[in-house]
Formats: sequence, C-alpha cells, structure tokens
Amino acid sequence: KNKTNELIEQHGSLENALKTIGFSFSETEKNNVDDLENLIKQFDKNRNIFRPERESEEDRESIRQEFLKKFPLDKISVMKIENYVFGSSKNDTFCHYINTKIPGYGNVGRFNTKFCVSWNDSAGRYQQQKKYPDYQTAFTSTKSTIASLLKSGGQFETDKNWKNMGDVFERSEKNIRTDIKSKILAVYFPKTFLNIHALANMVDILEYFGVPCDDIRGNHILLQEKLLEIKNNHPVMKNWGIQDYGEFLWYAIVEGTLAPIQINYVLFRHN
Repeated sequence: KNKTNELIEQHGSLENALKTIGFSFSETEKNNVDDLENLIKQFDKNRNIFRPERESEEDRESIRQEFLKKFPLDKISVMKIENYVFGSSKNDTFCHYINTKIPGYGNVGRFNTKFCVSWNDSAGRYQQQKKYPDYQTAFTSTKSTIASLLKSGGQFETDKNWKNMGDVFERSEKNIRTDIKSKILAVYFPKTFLNIHALANMVDILEYFGVPCDDIRGNHILLQEKLLEIKNNHPVMKNWGIQDYGEFLWYAIVEGTLAPIQINYVLFRHN
C-alpha cells in the first residue's frame, strides 16, 4: 500500500504509475466507473431516487428509539419470552421489530426458526430449534448470545478492532441466524455496522467493485470492514450515513444494472 502511494505521488495518478509497467485502464472500465460516479452524485442530491416512498431519516430513527426503549441494551438478559418471540399476535416483540418493523436496517426474510424460539399459534405453544431440549433452554441461550454480541459491539465502538469483532461474531452460538445477528448489531449501533446482512450480497458487492475478498468471504464483520472502507475513502459517500450507504449499495448494485467494475475501485479512485 505504501509503495502504491509512492508511485501515485511520483507519477501523478495511479493510471500514469501503472502505465510505466505497461498497464492501462480500458475505456470500458473508465465508463463503468463514470456510470457509478454519476449515480452516486444523483443519490447524493436525492436519497429517494430508488424508492420515492422511502421513510425519512427522522421516522426511521423514531422507530429505532421506540425499539430501544422497549429493549434497552442492558436489559436483554432479563427479557421475557412473550416479549421476544415472533409468531405471536403481538406486533411489538423484539423479533417483530428486528424482522420488519424497523425500516432502513436491511432485510432478513421471514422464517420463524431463524430466531431460535418462536410461538406456534396453531399449536398454542412455543417451539425451538431441535438441538435444544425445551424452549426455556433455547430462550436462555438466545438471550445470552444477543447480550454477549451487543457487549462486543459496544467494545468494538471503542477499540475498532475488526479482527477481534469478526472472531467474536463467528464464534458466537449458532442459535439465531447470522443475518439476524448482523441486523441486531446494525440497529443497536447504527453508526458502526452496515445494514446489509447476507454474506452472498456483501461478496457480490465487493466483487462488483473489484475488491479481493476470497480470504474473508465467510466472515460477516470483515466483509463489512471492506465495504465501509470503500465508503470512507470516497469524497462523496464518506459523508453519507451508513443507512444511506446501504440503501445505495442495495438498489444500485445488488438490484441494479450497473456494469461491474473489473479493476480495484479503491485503487482506481486514486486516479
């Protein structure tokens, strides 16, 4: 990285530096980057270009604060099961909020089993993952996982140790699905964790940007680190909130039609 910066400084741009070793960016590659940059400028002017009906930042934060009042970080361990489960007639449980009720923090799909414990209305009873002997044991384990994950998230906001946070995330008990864990972190720490939660989507986005990620493609947190590096090193996107950045990535790239960038976008930005 230091050598690259030296070459850029010496030759004025990455393109000129690479030309000295016989490499050049094609017109197609430049055009693809231009298309992306133009869309970034459009979104910077209007955050509703993908979804005219998109909620306002104030509405989004109001619902998040409503959730935090019901489920404060330091009270997770004493949460009651009826206030947690998805599938009940109540629409203000922890799982209801995380699943769909808080807008702007990413989609995770609708499967009761992903939360480890749920309410089966037709059977009139709680149900749990098969590896647990009963729903009480499953719920105790689930609360412990969430509380531990949030504690690590709070520590990460202080030390910014991505590797350690990634290790903690991957080692955590496999009782709730990883995309749910990712969304819980995004909701409680909205200025720190990304609101895109599926590994495949994060890998696809990094591959679109031409950023290598083979060595971390199974690690949620380290993939987020790479994606946030792109944001924080961009002159426009660095000023966006994480929720806006995730909105852009999802609709411009995951569901968009932009042509992939075949070179490392982070390096190209030096050009």
